[in-house]
Amino acid sequence: MLGQRVCEQIQTMKTPVIAQVHGYAVGGGAEIATSADFLIISEDAQLGFPEVAIGTYVGGGVTVRLPRLIGLRSAASLLLLGDRITGAKCLEIGLATEAPPAAQLVERTTALVERIVKNAPLPMARLKAAINFPHSPESLFRAEGEDVLAIMETKDWAEGVAAFAERRSPKFEGK
Repeated sequence: MLGQRVCEQIQTMKTPVIAQVHGYAVGGGAEIATSADFLIISEDAQLGFPEVAIGTYVGGGVTVRLPRLIGLRSAASLLLLGDRITGAKCLEIGLATEAPPAAQLVERTTALVERIVKNAPLPMARLKAAINFPHSPESLFRAEGEDVLAIMETKDWAEGVAAFAERRSPKFEGK
């Protein structure tokens, strides 16, 4: 199923993904938006999962991801009732990263991109994988420990530590 593959690709990419929504993100569009690591949605935009009202079913990992993002009760309400909610409500329930006025949407998204690109890519990739996929506590601690050791062996780690000590901005190379 194409929609599931798109959502899976977004969730498993090594780089953070930002969804920017102005207008409507409904059904498959909402699945894609909620698959992203960051959701910036204009305050008056609308997001919803109408599948239950039209006799279809959600995809893209929504049944797993949505309760983790906003809690079981809020996820059940969105999925089982099929209502649409505004960007402001998305922010209120923790689904959105930001919900600015429509006129500031591009500006706020650009500001987030500028922050992300300054970060070291290797730890971001490992953190994204750890955050997005539920594991047992034991496997999480083991994986986190392995990630710490692996990152400590990179040039970016050495650069980040040196830059911090020297009170300068780091220049990461993804190595």
